[in-house]
Amino acid sequence: MTQIPLEELFADPALSQVQLSPDGTRLTYIAPLEGVKNVFVRDLKTGETRPVTKDTGRGILYHGWLYNGDLVYVQDKDGDENWRLYRVSPEGGEPLLLTPGEGVQARPTRVSPEYPDEILVALNDRDPRFHDLYRVNARTGERTRVLENPGFVQILADERLRPRAAYRQTEEGGGELLVY
Repeated sequence: MTQIPLEELFADPALSQVQLSPDGTRLTYIAPLEGVKNVFVRDLKTGETRPVTKDTGRGILYHGWLYNGDLVYVQDKDGDENWRLYRVSPEGGEPLLLTPGEGVQARPTRVSPEYPDEILVALNDRDPRFHDLYRVNARTGERTRVLENPGFVQILADERLRPRAAYRQTEEGGGELLVY
């Protein structure tokens, strides 16, 4: 029997989160750039590949496409785990911080083809224990609260960026599912 070294089992993959753009012309993925995880874009017609982020710190762990063709990604600051959401063009350039605020964690929740410039984001800016849902315009950074979270662990939304279900744990160790 061949043994696999633990370092190999738990090492970072060469690339992760491969995603196809909404128009099917590009791929994105996360891979190291000078040893730090960054977002890369590959044009499927020309084969050209380039990094669109150039982080030199802790790296980027999550990214995704908006239906308008832009990219979003989350990144914390020096390991504080307060993930901030950024938008960047697939051509690169300066990213736009969409969820400012110290001590606030952003969790991307949903995008929709019906609202190509918007993303539903869970933010714990009102109460650090609970993430309220916001619609964020990725072009302007303007945000509108959709739902004030009364204590749910997770909230699911539909294609129209409306909350539809939520889950919370009970004191007895069970769970409750609320369907809107």
